Amino acid sequence: MPQAKTTVKKQRLKGLANIHVAIIEEGGTHGAPVKVEGAKSISAELTFEQEEFESDNIIDYSDFIFTGGEGTMVLKSMSLAEFKLLFNNAYVKGGVEINTKDVAPNCAILFERLKLDRKNRRLYVIYNVKFAPAGIKGQSAAKPGTEETDELKFSIGEFTDGAVVYFIDTDDPSVTQKQITDWYQEVQFIQEPDPLPSNESESLKNFEKKSKKSS
Repeated sequence: MPQAKTTVKKQRLKGLANIHVAIIEEGGTHGAPVKVEGAKSISAELTFEQEEFESDNIIDYSDFIFTGGEGTMVLKSMSLAEFKLLFNNAYVKGGVEINTKDVAPNCAILFERLKLDRKNRRLYVIYNVKFAPAGIKGQSAAKPGTEETDELKFSIGEFTDGAVVYFIDTDDPSVTQKQITDWYQEVQFIQEPDPLPSNESESLKNFEKKSKKSS
């Protein structure tokens, strides 16, 4: 009898919404997430460097070690409150002052992407980032529809116990409604899932075996 084909369902995503920032406070915990308006795009690259050791003329240890990362977030023109939130710039009468003594806070970034069914989402948190101060730019607005944006660079570090990024799918069978409801209320951390149903568990094991053989 022919064996059933092992398949893993692909997740197709699009869009970006609901960017929030949660400042890491003095005790090392995240404060309440604050919404950052006007999300245009976000990208993050994680860097893993190879580490190898050898003995007896062979490489007897090889691994990839996380060494940080960097990313870019593009927003519509920032509000005064967002300069204070992201860069710790000072409010002054009528506006904001950017000073060489300003120290940007470490924070988490939370956001979401839509699945193609437009009902379900993938919710993300990057636990420990720091934004570089924003530059200043301008351009002629003679053409109708011209929109100004702010491009923000940030670095990525690890958080407690090596945590870097966490995401959940709102339609995953193991996700809880509380995780979804609380995502933008307080920064969420991993929860161990319930055991997979036997048929899904077997499919996952077969997929992992095939992946090892092909690598």
